[in-house]
Amino acid sequence: MKHADNRTKIRNRIISASVTVLLVLSLFCCLYVIVQVLTCGYVSFGGHCFFRVVTGSMEPSLSVGELILTDDVDIKEICVGDVVSFRSQSIDTMGNIITHRVVDVSHNAMGEIQLLTKGDANLSVDGMYVTASNLIGKVVWSSGDSFLASVMSFLSGRYGFLACIVFPCLLILGFVLKDNVKSMRRDMKKLVDTMEKSGEDVALVSSDVIAEEDYDAMRERLRAELMEELLNRDVEAQSREE
Repeated sequence: MKHADNRTKIRNRIISASVTVLLVLSLFCCLYVIVQVLTCGYVSFGGHCFFRVVTGSMEPSLSVGELILTDDVDIKEICVGDVVSFRSQSIDTMGNIITHRVVDVSHNAMGEIQLLTKGDANLSVDGMYVTASNLIGKVVWSSGDSFLASVMSFLSGRYGFLACIVFPCLLILGFVLKDNVKSMRRDMKKLVDTMEKSGEDVALVSSDVIAEEDYDAMRERLRAELMEELLNRDVEAQSREE
């Protein structure tokens, strides 16, 4: 029976440790995502970036809500017809991340490669060229209208993003508090047991002392009464003789 209990405790500890490790890794992943979003506006894992299509400028090739994956490639490898993601340099969309198709590849006066881009659903080309400085990557995969796109669309939203951060934190906090509460309960139980045992010992000692003191007092009182009785008899005897 004792061996079975030990095995159960060991199994529970292993499961608890494994869950804690997974939750900690999830938390670090969420923190990495936060830092990436705050610093550069998007998340990159080893040069691979995920984006969600939010406008219809590339329809029907890319629909709103689709998930796309871009690879960090050298601008020299970009050809006409490729779909690229870049940070806009136009005045009206300055800093926004745009995904359009390359319609022309040329060189500027400095000899740098520049890409002319256009949305498939747009009537005109983009107002600014894409250069190596604002190129993010080449689109190598798109999810289409799939369940994954719906899930990522929710997770990339405000509530989904908060859930990805808050939920792992709450789980980790719950497991930590659970272990701490169990430890505190064990310590409190030991303390209570010790205090109860000490209280019983003190009570026994006190009762013994009180009983012994009562016995001495009774003995002294009886002795005093006997002495008083004897003295009274002596006095009566002397009175008779006189």
